[in-house]
Amino acid sequence: MKMSTRAKVRKILGDGQWHTGLELARRCGVRYATGMMSYVRKLRLREHGGHIVQCVYDPDASKRMKRSIYRYRLLNKAG
Repeated sequence: MKMSTRAKVRKILGDGQWHTGLELARRCGVRYATGMMSYVRKLRLREHGGHIVQCVYDPDASKRMKRSIYRYRLLNKAG
């Protein structure tokens, strides 16, 4: 059975490591990272699990890429 992109994002973020939107997109087989962020945001909603998603700004990667880079990870299920 094929895993949904949302399930892939949840599984990747659930490993406790930090991941950028581009890393998530590549691992999910999606061409652009922009759409991946909607899956990350939805994980916080109660109807999608009510998870706690931690976000940090990565100044080194941002300087290299000349744009803002954030990293995400799933801490645990809320409540």
